[in-house]
Amino acid sequence: MINKVTDSLNQLTDFKQCRFLLAVSGGVDSMVLLQIFNSLKLDFSVAHCNFNLRADESDLDEKLVRETCELIEVEYFVKQFETMGYKNEKGISTQMAARDLRYNWFAELVKEKKVDFIVTAHHLDDNIETVFLNLARGTGIRGISGMEISNGEIFRPMLKISKKEIVAYAVNHQIEYREDASNASNDYKRNKLRNQILPLFQELNPSFVETMGNNISQLREVNNFYKKSIGKELKNIVKNSINSNTKISTKSLMESTLPKLSLYEILSSYEFNSTQAEEVFLVLSNANSVGKEFISPSYRLIVDRNELIISPKKSEKEESILINNGEKFVTYSNKLSLKRLPVSSIELNSDSKNAFLDADKIKFPLLLRRWKKGDRFCPLGMVGKKKVSDFLIDEKISRIEKDEVFVLETNGNICWLVGYRIDDNYKITPNTKNVLKLTLKK
Repeated sequence: MINKVTDSLNQLTDFKQCRFLLAVSGGVDSMVLLQIFNSLKLDFSVAHCNFNLRADESDLDEKLVRETCELIEVEYFVKQFETMGYKNEKGISTQMAARDLRYNWFAELVKEKKVDFIVTAHHLDDNIETVFLNLARGTGIRGISGMEISNGEIFRPMLKISKKEIVAYAVNHQIEYREDASNASNDYKRNKLRNQILPLFQELNPSFVETMGNNISQLREVNNFYKKSIGKELKNIVKNSINSNTKISTKSLMESTLPKLSLYEILSSYEFNSTQAEEVFLVLSNANSVGKEFISPSYRLIVDRNELIISPKKSEKEESILINNGEKFVTYSNKLSLKRLPVSSIELNSDSKNAFLDADKIKFPLLLRRWKKGDRFCPLGMVGKKKVSDFLIDEKISRIEKDEVFVLETNGNICWLVGYRIDDNYKITPNTKNVLKLTLKK
């Protein structure tokens, strides 16, 4: 057992110099992990989460972890969570709520304690369950190759060790641990898989766990080869742009070797599922699909003329900022600088990120806000008003990019469609004496 954990540790660069944070629940897996890390004399602390989901049982788990850490003189941290309150507030499952709370706290500890790796006690049986769950959800080759031993700050040194081996080690070394009675319940998908489905595979093949361990290792090698191959394709397809948007060239996508797989790999990174990826792929051949929208938990995708545009979902709250006279900088989703200058010191240029307005026609406070339906202004060089919406259409601004457009108002009138065009009524003329220079920094 210790040799297998050491083999995993050897995948890290100079692990003896690393500082670890062990996630210890009090169950057999994490208590064995704690004993092994202590016997190896590694630099580590322990973090225990009390989710208050099992009444006195949760407190007894916490008590065991506290007493064990104090006995072996290991630094430990304990935090109690109102998991059900968080679950109801966020409208998510109990498992997702616990996961969010756990890893948010771990992230705080990593920063505060200068931790190199968060260590979890995930083992081979856990990985097999993950593979089957991902297979049922439809997560592609990445999902069925299971968890990785090392993934960023997360380190799983027991991932190739079976539950049977862990329990045997605990018995042989008289390691105290607590059983979670909820593991016997089939209310959760993972428990149902563990208690009802996987035992049937065990009947078909008594060496099922070992066989699946070999399968996962082979699938991970295939996945690594696949990632390298598909990565070359994606470089020509994906383009990151300003305002956290990602653009996918539909022409490059359809000309790639594996267009459907390439699209799935891109979209899955933005929390779109396989069904949505299939739907997006189907609409690409429809000329009337421009403007069609797809939503994932955190992102939205818009089908544009020659590309797909992915952007983070925005808060429904309108963003508006009052700018008082004398302010030199304004920060919103971008940055805006303001400077009043005599006209003689101004060197005009056609860069749309700069606006030069007749300062004496400007009345403060200014209002910086997102444009809205019905907004009108007189674009520089034109006579008469034009709808902002029509101007953006003429400029071929995509639907997602339109959502990022702001206007600057003075005395209730738009003086600048920020980043695009000033209003003709505020332009510099031969009679201008002072200039308000505005510079947009994205």
